[in-house]
Amino acid sequence: MDDILEACVSALHIIAKDQQNRVIIRDLDCIPLFVRLLYPPSSVPIQRAAAGVLCELVNDRLCADIIEQQNCTPKLTELLKSNDEGVATYAAAILFRLSDDKPYDMKNRLSQDVTTALYRDEHLMNN
Repeated sequence: MDDILEACVSALHIIAKDQQNRVIIRDLDCIPLFVRLLYPPSSVPIQRAAAGVLCELVNDRLCADIIEQQNCTPKLTELLKSNDEGVATYAAAILFRLSDDKPYDMKNRLSQDVTTALYRDEHLMNN
């Protein structure tokens, strides 16, 4: 069943690249579902697919507002430390986009979190 869910969410990731499709996904109230898929018991491939969809959706300001209303910033920050590079990268991109209209302090804190996570990944690759 996980394979089917991953394939479906991955297909929605591709579909969400188009602005009109992002509006449809938003209007169908699917964003809370994608956010829930970031949490256990979802497998890492499902988390990656869900983060990928959210990474596309966050490019739409209204979608970004809905994503933020889901209070998933702590989970996304946690996913920066994921052992899966795709999950960590998508989480960083989502957080970066969500911080676009935020005060400098929040952007600075996010930048430090992302830098720490990226440095950790680089350090692990070099050892």
